[in-house]
Amino acid sequence: MKNSKISKKYVINSAVTFFAVTFALLNYQGTFKFHVSCLIIAISLFSALRVRKNIYLFIIYSFIAYCSYSVVITMYMFGPIDSFFASYVNQPSGILGLNILSLFTLGLFLITPKISPKKPISFTTSNKYNPLIALGAIIVLIFVFMYSYKRPEVIGERGGGSPFYEYSIVINILGIYYMGKNKLLKSALILISLIYALNEFIFGGRVTGLQYIIVMFLCIEVDKISLRVVIPLGFIVAAIMFSIGSLRGGVALNNSVIDLIILGISIIFKGKFVLDTAYAAHHASLTFIETMSFTPFDTRIYMFVQWLKYLFIGSSVEDSNLTTYAGQFFQHYGGGILPYWGYFYLGAFGVILILIYLRFLFRMINDNTGHTNNGFARCITVYISASVLRWWLYSPSQITRALIMFFIVYQICNISDLIIKGAIPRFHHN
Repeated sequence: MKNSKISKKYVINSAVTFFAVTFALLNYQGTFKFHVSCLIIAISLFSALRVRKNIYLFIIYSFIAYCSYSVVITMYMFGPIDSFFASYVNQPSGILGLNILSLFTLGLFLITPKISPKKPISFTTSNKYNPLIALGAIIVLIFVFMYSYKRPEVIGERGGGSPFYEYSIVINILGIYYMGKNKLLKSALILISLIYALNEFIFGGRVTGLQYIIVMFLCIEVDKISLRVVIPLGFIVAAIMFSIGSLRGGVALNNSVIDLIILGISIIFKGKFVLDTAYAAHHASLTFIETMSFTPFDTRIYMFVQWLKYLFIGSSVEDSNLTTYAGQFFQHYGGGILPYWGYFYLGAFGVILILIYLRFLFRMINDNTGHTNNGFARCITVYISASVLRWWLYSPSQITRALIMFFIVYQICNISDLIIKGAIPRFHHN
């Protein structure tokens, strides 16, 4: 029976690989864009179904599938939409970009791990409990919310957060991790999560607000979540995100959630259920390819080394920001889909490196699902799942530099926990 399952998986993988590679090769002049687009959607959905029994991976693969759908449906399947974001779709960079997305989608399909049968465990059942650390996290989150977010004077304009605000999700996760079963701490952290999310939604943001909602469910309610809950909830969240995207920061405070959902549903049908952030990031990605045409390989290697330095030193490193570099020559609005970063720096080898790294992360997520012995793995599992839109559409630093920062903050909390419990034994929680 086991050999039969292995053979079946091998046959499916081989067939999918054959069709994906064949159409990518045939599409070198852009004559098979429709076929490649259909394959991208089909393989993305099949990949999500493969990992459906692991909620963390299902969220990751589902969002990636949704973003890929948004790109191909607006830019390739039926001809590009009439938009600035379609500037390079019919250029050689657009054709190459579609093929890169196609083959990377195939790679994501091939690296799907064999899903562990163990069910996820919420943080509330964890044996970690330290009210001082949880309270400290609450204080930091309040401080960041008050002083690290620039709110416009008039509702209708978009707000913006500092890097501290964007990475506050790390503090939020650790606060929940150390709150134990303390109902007061739990209520405070849930309230803060909702306030952060509402703040983003009011001032036109989506991704950061969505992160907090996902974190709240994955940390607190994950053991009660099933696909019957996730899928309908996903449609509701998508409707809200669509309405926010349409209003672009003009969400009035007197608009109810129902009003937003109704508006979002109407936009869904008019807009073919696409996420505008996805095809905007795709446009930025194509400017990477355009920039490659006149950027020598040694310069790209130099920029890659500078980016590696940035992971440890920070944004003070010169020539470490690819979006800024490409923006000097081509107009875009930031971001860039993950595989195109690797392609700019190292060509096809860079894309393969990203797949190897994701394979490592996805196996770590799968292997630690249902276990409580590795606290850091549990925390970053939630972070990687909740921040998928950020690392897929914006920057690879969200699953590189952010994880390094997460590790440092986690170790500080862990050492503090040991010191506090050694000095005050009553903080032990059974």
